[in-house]
Amino acid sequence: MANETTTSSWNDLIHSEAIDAIILKANRPPPIHLAISYLRDASKGGAGTFRFAKWNKDDVPAGTKTEGTGAFTKVESTTGGATATAGYVGMGRALTAEAKQDAMRGLAELMIQNEDAGRERLTKDLLGLFTSATNTENFGNVAFNLTRWGTAKFSFEALNPVGTRRAFISSLAAIRGLEADMRTTGASFLANPVEFTAGNQNIRLVPGQGFRGYFEGYEIYVSSLCPDNDADTISSAFAMVGDQGALGLAVWEGWDHRVEDDPEHANELLWSRSRYGVQITNQSNLLEVITED
Repeated sequence: MANETTTSSWNDLIHSEAIDAIILKANRPPPIHLAISYLRDASKGGAGTFRFAKWNKDDVPAGTKTEGTGAFTKVESTTGGATATAGYVGMGRALTAEAKQDAMRGLAELMIQNEDAGRERLTKDLLGLFTSATNTENFGNVAFNLTRWGTAKFSFEALNPVGTRRAFISSLAAIRGLEADMRTTGASFLANPVEFTAGNQNIRLVPGQGFRGYFEGYEIYVSSLCPDNDADTISSAFAMVGDQGALGLAVWEGWDHRVEDDPEHANELLWSRSRYGVQITNQSNLLEVITED
């Protein structure tokens, strides 16, 4: 045949490629901070700091009271605690009028991107508390195996931690060594979903959200955001998690988005921010574990 109309005939009208309207998410670490944090609303306190208060330990004196003449010893009741300081984190994006018109991508999608980035920042800040732990099991530049798991776990138990949920928050390097040892011994995690409530929100965790399963009574979480100590070592942690746990997260302002027009440059400016503070609430509820990176 001749003189048929083809895509070459209409090359100026043919799109060079089709693009899916649904865009794949950026590769970010699972946001595990809601699962492991002691979350408190600080927005109504009228102050830029938030106090996580705790009772100090009081002991009953030894010995018995003498009948008729003896008296009990008075014991002072004292409190302690830790303070989180509010700070803003945030970021901005500029969307040109040309990009908005030609790519058909709006500010709402950029808000989602900002919130995803914000969750990563918050998780990193929370896990960064590991290096401020008073109690540390430092194995140095060696793999974290089952023997070292047992040593660190019983060091944590010796602190008499208080709470209902025990967890191990593992770096990628630590979980690599632990699972390698598990494969040779036939041990395994019991990978069932876990449900809990955080800030009036019911949350169900599955392995894709950083929750790996249970082992010897501990919830196992994995994150690539665990902090480095040096070029050769990285921190994981045993911790009491959730309500009254070790990793305090006080939130003054959740993610808030503001849009302003920039007519001079034909832009729309998106500003996203959150105000929060993190702090170790109880050092006896946290044990840093240092192993190879």
